[in-house]
Amino acid sequence: MATAPAGYTRLTAGAGRDTWLSLPLVRRSELIARISAVSPATLSLDGVTMTADAYAPSAGGAYYAQFTSGNLAGRCYRIVGNTTGTVTLATESEDLSAHILGAIATGATGDLIRIRPYWTVADVFGPGVGSPLLAPVAAVPAVIYSDGDALLLPDNAALGAEKAPAAVIAYVTGQGWRRQGQPATDSAAVELPPGVPFVVRRSGAAVSTLLVGYVSQDPGLIRLPALPAGGEIDVAAALFHPWVVTLADSGLAGMIESSVDADHARDLLLSPSDTRGGFSLPPARRLHLVGSSWFEGTTAADGQTLRTGAGFLIRLRGERPVRYWRQAAPN
Repeated sequence: MATAPAGYTRLTAGAGRDTWLSLPLVRRSELIARISAVSPATLSLDGVTMTADAYAPSAGGAYYAQFTSGNLAGRCYRIVGNTTGTVTLATESEDLSAHILGAIATGATGDLIRIRPYWTVADVFGPGVGSPLLAPVAAVPAVIYSDGDALLLPDNAALGAEKAPAAVIAYVTGQGWRRQGQPATDSAAVELPPGVPFVVRRSGAAVSTLLVGYVSQDPGLIRLPALPAGGEIDVAAALFHPWVVTLADSGLAGMIESSVDADHARDLLLSPSDTRGGFSLPPARRLHLVGSSWFEGTTAADGQTLRTGAGFLIRLRGERPVRYWRQAAPN
């Protein structure tokens, strides 16, 4: 369920630096339905009649389906289309009819999904034509490490560490939001998914905006992909809910590999600075597990926190199966 409007959260992009932000509030859900049947990439919904392609991506934005019960509770999938009774999802190669997390219940006691619109670039940073939060540029910079204002969206699909962004979006004078490499395409409706942070590159003075929305009452689920032997990946992640969580209470310890000691750290939790000026800076904190306890270097860190409205990187190293980090719903 969603609460009544939770008020707002303030998003601030610091002066002359990169700021990692995320969106811990959600937009109002438009449909809640029980699942009557499942195929590898589609869900049939019980007792609803939708307008065909009402939830398909459009110039106004896109929608996602979030499981609110069952084995997949918290998992979000982008909707790529719908009929009057089914939704088709972008499943990241996951087979919904044989999911690694377990079967999806169907019928009279079937699992529930909720359909919500994504927040978009224009929702958060200003309209496609008008007064954007970020300073306009003459063109989207050809090189991402420039001094111009921009949004840098992470690449959570490709293997590797310290990856280039999946997209760089800036507000171009007289044109609106444009993506690097696609100067003729309006990017105002590019979605900002839950649980995925982004970087705001701000060259001028600090700016802030208010995000007004709802507190999700559903868990959040972040996919940590499988890796081959010798593999490595950085996954950009954020909290789904608007409160601070200690590392000890985050549930992340069960999802990543333990290290022998500080000198032989394997998986890492990398936290950017929220105070230092400059662009493309190294992380301010490098945390790892020894057994089930967190450490920063040799200092115990179980009490350190993951901050709402921010972001961090989970660096995974070495062969492993896919795993899912479930963030608990509010009590």
